[in-house]
Amino acid sequence: DRYPNPVTDMLLFANPLSEQAEIIDLSGRIVVTVMSNERSADLSSLDSGVYFFRQSNKTVRLVKQ
Repeated sequence: DRYPNPVTDMLLFANPLSEQAEIIDLSGRIVVTVMSNERSADLSSLDSGVYFFRQSNKTVRLVKQ
């Protein structure tokens, strides 16, 4: 599980990631790569807007404020 959503700076994970994940913008570009075993992702450098969190074959909408 990922929280909070919407996120301001840090996206936190309830458990360490089992595999690499990506934050993708609306253009389909990977803007952040999160390595396996991480418990958080720093999104402070991203502009406000809608992104997608993709891990394996699961994609979840993410809002950055």
